[in-house]
Amino acid sequence: MSGTARRNPSWNPPGARKGLWWFGDGGVMLLLGAGFIGSSFIDYSDRTERADAVVSDRSRQYDQKCDCRETVLYVDYTADGHGYEGVKLEDGGAGNREGDTVTVAYPPGEPMKVVTADMTEEGPYDFMLYPGAATLAASGAFFTTAVVKARRKHRGG
Repeated sequence: MSGTARRNPSWNPPGARKGLWWFGDGGVMLLLGAGFIGSSFIDYSDRTERADAVVSDRSRQYDQKCDCRETVLYVDYTADGHGYEGVKLEDGGAGNREGDTVTVAYPPGEPMKVVTADMTEEGPYDFMLYPGAATLAASGAFFTTAVVKARRKHRGG
């Protein structure tokens, strides 16, 4: 030997790392799927304050993001001993009319940030179960493909 190490061609053949992306993508999809499914069980009801509010105004405004018109509700309510009038309902609550009574929720100490109480309870994000389940299934397929490719490569096939 002349001092230069010879490389064993079977140790790291060209393209040996090509199959690793199956593991990487499978891992990313696993994390995304778990996040989707986890977000479907969100329940903020125990971390928000509640108040009964009356819808004081209802208007239609143009939304540049979706190039459409959206219904905006404004509510009057009393929270933490103070009266609030004409506060924009952050989640829309489009099914309500002027004069309707709605229960609103807000973060403790921030009574100007109101949403309908339904948005803080478990259930509004149930639709996230479907993409979460599909993403988890796809990650399983990616991991299975990665294992099959690794076994074939290990056997020399």
